[in-house]
Amino acid sequence: MRIKKDLVVIVVATFCLTATIFMVVPTKSGSGSEYYPWADLNDDGKVDILDAISLANAFGTSGDAINKTALLLEVNETYTRLMSRMDNLNSSFIDLLAAVNGMNATNLMPLINDLNASFLQLQSNMAALNANIVQLQGSNASLWTSLTQLKAQVDSINYTLSTRIGTLESQVSTMSTTIAAMNASLIAQQSKIDSLNATLASLLSRVDSLEANYSSTIPSNSTYSISSSQTSEAYSWIDMQGMSVTVEVNKTSRLFIMFSVSSAYCTGGPDETSTIYIQAVANSTQAMPGNVSLIPAVQVSSLWNLAAHAHPIRFGAYSFDFYVSPVAAGSYTVKIQWQVSVTSAQCTGTVGPRSLLVMAIPLA
Repeated sequence: MRIKKDLVVIVVATFCLTATIFMVVPTKSGSGSEYYPWADLNDDGKVDILDAISLANAFGTSGDAINKTALLLEVNETYTRLMSRMDNLNSSFIDLLAAVNGMNATNLMPLINDLNASFLQLQSNMAALNANIVQLQGSNASLWTSLTQLKAQVDSINYTLSTRIGTLESQVSTMSTTIAAMNASLIAQQSKIDSLNATLASLLSRVDSLEANYSSTIPSNSTYSISSSQTSEAYSWIDMQGMSVTVEVNKTSRLFIMFSVSSAYCTGGPDETSTIYIQAVANSTQAMPGNVSLIPAVQVSSLWNLAAHAHPIRFGAYSFDFYVSPVAAGSYTVKIQWQVSVTSAQCTGTVGPRSLLVMAIPLA
């Protein structure tokens, strides 16, 4: 920008000097109006439709603002200084003319030759300056073309970005709607889960209450033994080894007595009469249905050419249920008692693994 200003100043100064020396009148256009160089956009010396086309093509563009007023003021200030110097030169020129008038041809020719040489050098400098101006105009045209292409590329990029941003905004809006729906669904599911958790907590509380109530309203006790036990007692009931429990009854109830035994048999007595009898007692009360036989007899008729006969089952597993009802609140010791068959040739009874379970079921 500084180079352009200097060029303008030099051109204006040269023009003024030439106008002063050669008294050239201002150039007029064919239409009679004075030529306005600021309107000559393509610098071809004419203000015509081509300049209007250049202005139309540049319409709507923007860039760094140039303060033409400040530039003109600077040119005017420079012009004023030049005019002052021109006045000084004119004064000097008048003095020079006076001196020339007082000179003879011999003294004047060297001065004229020097002036002609200076003028030729000035013309050469002006030609070089014009060439530089033309080259600068060509560079400006190339720069303008490059700027136009760059603007087209920027416009294309802006359009592409705008399109993609619009697509992304649409996708983001769709995703936001989907996420909102999913959040609503999750909230609804969480509400259901909270409700289920509350229901489960209530059920667990009721289960705990029922367990506590069961443990307090249905007393029970149990025992077992895996050792073998024998007896040959045939005339009174004796307690079976390991088969005794105590139950604390807190209200009027029914005692359920469940007894199971494995590998019960009787040896040493006649087959048809050898057996084991058991009963359950709660304190001193016999449980129903009374005494039962652990080894029932079976009837055999004509098996392998054997005569018909009866004999007890030697081995087996048995289970019996007894009960005592009603019983009042209190402590009850429940036992399993046993004895073998009462005969002249009694047997020896044997029992294997066995268990006893007693429960007190409230009647009210």
